[in-house]
This record gives sequence, structure tokens and C-alpha cells, in this order.
Amino acid sequence: QEPRACMSVAREEMDADAYHTIAVIQGALDDLKRFMFLNTSVRLPQSISQKASQLSDGVKEFLSSFPSEDPAGGEDKERKDIKCSQLVTTNPGLERIAASEVRSICHVGAVHPSCFGCPGYLGLTDVKDAEKLQELRSAHDVLKFHGYFLLPEAGRGQELIQAICKGVQDLFPQLDSVMGSAESFRVRSERVGSMRMVGNKQDTKALGEDRSAKKARTEKTHSEIATDAAEEIISAAMETSKSDEHGFQSSQVEREVGSVLHEKYKVRADMKKFEVCIRVDIVMDKVLVCSMPNKDQLSRRHKLAFVRSVTLKPNVAYCMIRMSGLKDGGSLLDPFCGGGTIPMEAACIFGDKAGRLCGCDRSKTVVEGAKANAKASMIEHLVEFTELNARVLDRSFSSNSFDVIVTNPPWGVRVGKDADLERIYKGFLFSSAKILRVGGRLVFLVQRCEMVLELVRKLGLFRILSMCAVKTGDLVPTIFVLENLGKDEEKEVLKTQVRALTPLIPNPKAGGSAAPEQAEQDTPQETEPSL
Repeated sequence: QEPRACMSVAREEMDADAYHTIAVIQGALDDLKRFMFLNTSVRLPQSISQKASQLSDGVKEFLSSFPSEDPAGGEDKERKDIKCSQLVTTNPGLERIAASEVRSICHVGAVHPSCFGCPGYLGLTDVKDAEKLQELRSAHDVLKFHGYFLLPEAGRGQELIQAICKGVQDLFPQLDSVMGSAESFRVRSERVGSMRMVGNKQDTKALGEDRSAKKARTEKTHSEIATDAAEEIISAAMETSKSDEHGFQSSQVEREVGSVLHEKYKVRADMKKFEVCIRVDIVMDKVLVCSMPNKDQLSRRHKLAFVRSVTLKPNVAYCMIRMSGLKDGGSLLDPFCGGGTIPMEAACIFGDKAGRLCGCDRSKTVVEGAKANAKASMIEHLVEFTELNARVLDRSFSSNSFDVIVTNPPWGVRVGKDADLERIYKGFLFSSAKILRVGGRLVFLVQRCEMVLELVRKLGLFRILSMCAVKTGDLVPTIFVLENLGKDEEKEVLKTQVRALTPLIPNPKAGGSAAPEQAEQDTPQETEPSL
């Protein structure tokens, strides 16, 4: 009702809340359109028109207050004049959540998601209270940035390693401050993507154009075309990353760069008890040279007594919880809790201010393992775990039991047929809608995004607020953020329309509808117009 007052404080809120606000406005507009459709004789009041105009002006003012930091596909993404002092790493696809958290915990001049065109890397400038960056929960690492350079396009294998060593030597003046007084060091390297992925940008664009051109022949919907194009692009990227990589391993870079640094600074190399850790990350055709203040990743923060073969990273769990909009005192359920990462992460975020944090799994062994993990992290008093099938949540929980549901359901690798996975997802969505409060959010991470998309549309129980593709390992699953409607809105609209027209039908029977034969007889027959 007061859009300007809400928007004046929205700049301090996280991006997920901004997306939610937009979704709420869109939902209100949809409700208004349905109201006007069902009440065609009603004129739009002048006060509503004025408020709509004020809202439009407020939105424009709100958006104009933000500098354009990361235009999608824009030219600023690979600017070379960015003066970064720190880099923050996270999963590609979660850069905006991480950028929002950075702004919330420390004073920073600017945050550049996908800095230098490197997905998963955020560049920070003019950072004050830099020590607070160690508190980030959405990040893997906080790095002190020393410089970057490009690899030769035609190079491969040992030739690229030599180019990396030469680039590191050129950055010796920047490295003097950390290596000059060190007594021991080690080199860590991470390699992302491949050289050919850079050249494939035009090919990726061509894939999208070909798919769009095919629309006229196949008569597919826009969403189906987008889904197919995304699958084809991801498939091509994955095939490229496997078949045409840089031609060397990260361990080779660590060994060769370590030799170069040892020869320059005469500092002892120690893989375990090191004083300085130099990071040399190869992201497609770019090499980022940094140093690590923290010896281990920030995302490795939970003490685990029970470890599964596939475990959700705590930083991804944090981002999903943040997308859910969970607040102090709010209740959370994870129906596929596994080792308990999501409830444990929520407990660490809110502490004693947390509401009910519950996890369940159909495996007794897994539930006991989750309890052991919570005990190892000394937060067992904040979380609860129980043995329960996610397809029948309503048998153990009443309606409106939870404010949010955040979970990581099976991806189908071990389930078997797609029909089995679809049955699991369908039962999970049905039971979640029954125990989640109306307006509450359901946030989950899945690999079969097209299957889930169709299920959500068919069931009509949730409104899709956002979808976010995330790179985890060698896969690109999708985070869905849904809002519980409590009922199928489209079905309710149809019922209302039918109910309004039912009195017009003569001789209604029990259900208020005339017999089909009678209805056909009462309908005047169409005649051919005379010439």
C-alpha cells in the first residue's frame, strides 16, 4: 500500500527479497486482472489508477538508484580497468546472493559479480572491515587479489603451463608483500572450464537462434523452446569441458609455479604447515593470481561425524535458506535431510533466535547420522530429526506447520526410471502444499528441472517465484523457489465463472446443470446466411 516507503529500505535488503517483492506485485496484478475479468461491469476506481501511477514512478526511482554492476551478457563483464583488492569465490550461479551478503556484513565500494568474466568470482573494491569477509556463509574462499592475465588462444598443455609461469613472474612486484617475509608457502590451483568455451560463445548464440527458428516448424511454446535450448547449450558446454580442456592438470600448475616462487624468494615449500598460500586459478582463458588468508575453505565449517557420498555444500544450503526468506523465529523443514546440512546451517545462522528446525528422511541410518552431525557441531538442541517419507508429510505434520521448506531431493542418479522420480516429486509437492503455510516458500535443488517445471504447472499448487541454475561439481542443477498458493487458483477461477453462469441454465438438476440433451434442444440452430 505504501510502495515508496517499502522501496526506500529495499536497497538494504537482499536481492532475494527484491525478487520476492516483484513477485508479490505481479501476483497482485494477476489478482486484479482476474477480479476485473469476473466483474466486467466494475470500473477501475480513480484511487487505484493514481496508486498504480505512483507505484510505477516508485519502481523507476528505485531501479535508478542502483549502479549497473553486472549487466547480463554486457560489455562490463570483462572490463580490464576494475581495481579489485579482494575476490570472493562461490558456486557459479550464486554470485548475486553472495554479493548481497557481502554488502550486508561490511562496507564495500563496489561488488562486481563474475569479475573479469569469470563465473563464480566476485571482485570487491574499496573494502573496509575486510576481516569481516571471513564471516561469509555463501562463499568458498576470500582471496587477496594480486593480478590476472590471459592465456594464449592457440596454446595447450605444457605451452600453457609455461605461459602461466611467465605471467606469475610478471606479477612478482605484487607478490612481494606476501612472499617477501614468509617462511613457508604452498600453491593451490583450481581449473574451471576450457579454452574452447570462450570460442563457443558465438556457437552458443547460434544454438539459441536455430532453436528459435525451429519454433515455426514444431509449434512449441516459448518455455519449451527455452528449456530445450538450455539443455542443448549445457550439454554442449559439458561435452566441451570434458573433451577439450586445457591439456594439463591443476597439480602440474601447483608444482611448476611453486618451483618458480621458490627460486625467486628462497622460501620453503610446505603442503601442510604453510604460512602463505598462493592461489593460481585458471578460469577458461584467464589466470587469477591471489593469496589466501584462510587455510581452509569457508564452506567447510560443519564438523561431520557422518559423511555421505553426495553432500550438499553448506554455502549452497545458506543461499537456499536465504532465498526462502526465513526470518528469526521462523520454522523450517527439510524432508530429504541426508546428513542434516540445511537444518544445521539454519541453526548456525539464527542460533537461539531460530524457530522449529526439522529434518526428516526415510532411512533410519541417515537420520541417526544427521543427529550425530548435529551433536558433533554442538547444535543438537536447535534441530530435530525424524524418520519419515517425504511423500506423506501430512501424516505427521498438520497444516500450516512450517513457514518454509528447504531441501535437496534425489536427483535421479540412483532412483532408476524417470517415472519413479516423477512419482517421488509429485508426492513431495502434494504433501508439502498441505503442511506449508499459505504464502510460505518451498525451495529445492533438482537436476531434472524440466520435469519439475511441468509438475508444478500441472498441480497448480505453487507459484514459481524464481529459478536459478547453479554449477555444483560437473552438474548444473536448478534451485526452484515456489510460493504455496494453498489452492489451485485457476481451478477456483473456473469454479467461480461456472457458478456465476449456472442460474442462467433452465431446469437445473442436482449439480445445477441441465441435461446435455435438453441443452442441445434449447440451443437455436445456426442457419446458412442467405445470399
